[in-house]
Amino acid sequence: SDSYISGTALSKTLPTVLFLHGYGGSSLDAQGVREAPKFIESGARICSIDRPGYGWSQGYQSTSNDQQHFGYVAELTLEVLKKNGIIGDLVILFHSLGGYHTLALYSAIQKEKLQAIKNGQNAGTWSVRGMVAVDSMVPQWQEYNYERKECSKDLPVTNSGWFWPAVRIVTPSGLPRLVYARGYGGF
Repeated sequence: SDSYISGTALSKTLPTVLFLHGYGGSSLDAQGVREAPKFIESGARICSIDRPGYGWSQGYQSTSNDQQHFGYVAELTLEVLKKNGIIGDLVILFHSLGGYHTLALYSAIQKEKLQAIKNGQNAGTWSVRGMVAVDSMVPQWQEYNYERKECSKDLPVTNSGWFWPAVRIVTPSGLPRLVYARGYGGF
């Protein structure tokens, strides 16, 4: 996963805003927030990350089939955050398919926190202080109060129709990146 971080936070008390893009998007989709005068004045930091095969990140070519799930992407995200010194409080801003990424990431953060406590530490590396969904897509979106287990890496892979298998083929090819770079749909 590649990331773009808006520099050092001016405020030591504000959480870092973590942006997770939707299908066909990239870390650059957060540019409007990054450049907004009110956001800049706040002194907050924003970090946006490209999932594998999106933006300018490497696709899934170097990963095995059993790693091609949002649980693995969540682990990669935590590695990128740690590598870039982004620890502590987070507010997750996510768009569309970034909802799946967010659910898996939150689960990974909770597991990391429980492991830290089990090891005698007071807290984990990260704490999610809030989330902002923009046109989000999540499992069973029509049943918003349903317990969500679909993003777990422990669940068996099942037939998901034609859409997700197509996404796995098209996304690593770079086609969505090319289409959006050409200005498709106003992007």
